[in-house]
Amino acid sequence: MVGSGGRRHKCDILFERRRLVVEVDSFWYRLPALLFQSSRFGNWQREKVTARSRLQRACRLFGPWGPMGLTAETNKRSFETMINSFTLSRGISAFILALSLTLAATGAAAQSARGAPTTPPETQFLDLPEGRIAYEDTGGSGPAVICVPGLGDLRQQYRDIKPLLARDGFRVLTMDLRGMGESSVDWSTYTPANVGGDMVALIRHLDVPRAYILGNSMAGGSAVWAAAEVPGRVAGLVLIDPFVGQEQSPSFAMRTAMHVLFQRPWGPGVWRMYYKSLYKSAPPADLIEYADKLEANLKEHGRFEALKGMLWASQAPCAARIGQVRAPVLVIVGSDDPDFDDPRAQAKSVAQHLHGKVFIVQGAGHYPHVEYPQIVANEIDGFFQSAR
Repeated sequence: MVGSGGRRHKCDILFERRRLVVEVDSFWYRLPALLFQSSRFGNWQREKVTARSRLQRACRLFGPWGPMGLTAETNKRSFETMINSFTLSRGISAFILALSLTLAATGAAAQSARGAPTTPPETQFLDLPEGRIAYEDTGGSGPAVICVPGLGDLRQQYRDIKPLLARDGFRVLTMDLRGMGESSVDWSTYTPANVGGDMVALIRHLDVPRAYILGNSMAGGSAVWAAAEVPGRVAGLVLIDPFVGQEQSPSFAMRTAMHVLFQRPWGPGVWRMYYKSLYKSAPPADLIEYADKLEANLKEHGRFEALKGMLWASQAPCAARIGQVRAPVLVIVGSDDPDFDDPRAQAKSVAQHLHGKVFIVQGAGHYPHVEYPQIVANEIDGFFQSAR
């Protein structure tokens, strides 16, 4: 493609017969697209901009920080097209200005109408030296299953699969991450290993002889840490679309961009839009309501800071303990999870290192247990039965 004035753009080398052939980071490139997709700025665009021209504009905008400069990222993937609303044509300052104005206009009124979340009667608390962890317990005499959400999420992530597992005879406990949901804030550190320690503390607090652990995303690494810490108390692990510390760290360019995006006051709104994009073929009927609740929680004192603490924390302490896990492992991954360049390869790699099994949920994104709770519950139940 030749631009106006006959100049050839440097990013033309990225295209070959309408196919994008360079690895780009899904997390960074999808966030601006999602922001502009939901804002009024996208409606001002009169011309229909093709995916090719959109990415070329991004290349010209970011220069060495564009796709050619972002390599070996945590969540990189190949793109066939970009999202239709990606219309960056100015400098980074214009983008940040538009971002802050849009989210301030669309989020302020909604937030003012929301009240602070109330504590449901069934919420219980685990008191630890630095704070307390909120959890729910279905009770019963069946095997204990501790369900822990991923980065920036609430224990209600398991709202649909919890009753299915309880119906199958399990005692299901759902736990908020430190700093999230109804757990306390202002902990000294927020790391996956810390969350693993909180899992172990809950197992000891409940005084159950053995427990199964379900860990989604970042909490997959935490579950590995817990299983290595108390091997005699963990009966099995179910890792759902897990990050376990084998992934490469973001580059300096990506970290800089994410530092800009994840700031108050717009940060919780950014996370809300990114979170919704992780659901694919069968998003839950209450996704909008749940995303609103998640954003409201992140706007509370200290909670978005907890998310950022976990976002930048290293998974290395968890990865270092993979070889110490003795419990049986089931790795469940959505076939269309946008957080991985190749979800199947990610699942296979994790399972190989932990000598586990793989189950792929066709069409699902990063939360297959939310999109297809019955399918996932059936697989988990069968795995638990075989692991006893």
